[in-house]
Order: sequence, then structure tokens, then C-alpha cells
Amino acid sequence: MSDWVPTHRVREQGAPARSTPDPEAAASATLEGDLEVAVKGFEGDLTKIQTSDGWIGWVESGRLDWIGPPSPDGGDGPGWIKLDPALQELLTEALVSATAAINSFEQEEIDSDTLQQLLMDRCVVEHDRRLWIIDLANQQFVEFDGLAVAAYAPAEVPEPDQR
Repeated sequence: MSDWVPTHRVREQGAPARSTPDPEAAASATLEGDLEVAVKGFEGDLTKIQTSDGWIGWVESGRLDWIGPPSPDGGDGPGWIKLDPALQELLTEALVSATAAINSFEQEEIDSDTLQQLLMDRCVVEHDRRLWIIDLANQQFVEFDGLAVAAYAPAEVPEPDQR
């Protein structure tokens, strides 16, 4: 599938997947750990995913880790985020939450003012005396350390000791 781009990876322990967004539905498949998937939407605590072969299913959002958009150098692989695990978890939660807000807006469940406020609340993460802003429109992270601003594609975010 030419338009399939992995955005997440199934956590190491794997994940049961359902064919519907019903959390009570029986699993119709089990996804292997480390499988790359593309997130297509959210409903409640479930994430709609698509595998590279086109299969679409629903998994618990907490069973996925964000790997980001394709690498900025045009390579075939995803742009892996090189962050300490605590910051990666915070940014993943913020991205999932922001995407859920966008989905609610697209389904006309919230208005544009509410969407703007939710994104303001969800796209800013404080960690290790730095502010990280998720810039959804430009697919980048912006870091502010109190003195300077730096923007990174997910594959370019420096390790903490390289700043």
C-alpha cells in the first residue's frame, strides 16, 4: 500500500485486536510485539490501526508506542524518536490525546474553540526543566529550555547528554 506510513509500534508484549471499536468484543487477532502500524483514529480507549498488509482493527491505546512520521531524509523507515523513556511516554500520551481531540472535532462532537483549548492543554509537555511543544501541522517537536527554542523532526531529537 503506497499510502501506508507506520506511526506506531505495538509494545513488546503484543496486543489483542478487535474488528470493531467495542471494548467488550472478543479479540479477532493478536498483534505481535514490535509490529509497526498506522494509526487511523480513536474511539474511547481504543485506537483504530492499519497494518502494512491493509488489515484494519482496534487495539487498546496503551498497547502502542509512537514512532513518528517518516524520516526527514526521505528514507523508507520511520523517524525513530531518540528520547529518554519518561519523555517519550509523556509525548506519546500528549499526541494520542491531541489526536483524539482532533477526531472529536472532525466528528462534530466539539467546536473549534474547544478544540483549540484542548490542543493548547495537550500539545505542551514539561519535562526536565524544558517545555516541549508538539507541532502537529509541521510534524515536529519544539523544545524551549528557558533561553532558546529549537525545532526537531522526531528523528532528530537529541539525546539528553547531547543538548
